[in-house]
Amino acid sequence: MAMGKTLSKNELKRITKAACVQAFAIQDCIADEKTAGTMKYTPISLVGSTQRIAAIYGSRGGGASIWVKEEVFALVRSELNPNTTRVEDVNSFNRGFQWAIHFDSPDDPVIQVVAEAAVEHGKERWARAIKRRKDDDRRALTRADREAERKLKKRDPWNDYKKAPSPYPKVGPSNPNWGK
Repeated sequence: MAMGKTLSKNELKRITKAACVQAFAIQDCIADEKTAGTMKYTPISLVGSTQRIAAIYGSRGGGASIWVKEEVFALVRSELNPNTTRVEDVNSFNRGFQWAIHFDSPDDPVIQVVAEAAVEHGKERWARAIKRRKDDDRRALTRADREAERKLKKRDPWNDYKKAPSPYPKVGPSNPNWGK
């Protein structure tokens, strides 16, 4: 910030939001500004991932907020000071995030801490998703092979019907041991 110059509230919000985006950008994340109704927000994803690891929203009474998942908050909770950091439960908004961590200035060191934790957790989640997709693809292939094998073994009831032999011994004159 420029020395001797105070920033307007909206300018401080814009700069703080940009600092949050930059904290993710230096870790090779993608930020794509979107709108939900009239609200603008910036979802954050890992490069090549379809999953959202965090989202940056505005903050009432502050500069910006980073919305994170429960696991990310658990990672950073011990590093947050409850007297200086405002954290809000946002689970009821059903956006896929459970906690909003608010920042008042772009110089807040907690921005980087939260971004690093979100990226760390996001990489773990993405690795699990890739493994699960590979397993699903492998299962789909074996399922297709089993279905093809069953189709080959399946009999046609009209053309391939042969009376199955009885598991019981013959009784009567057709039995060679009859009358002995």
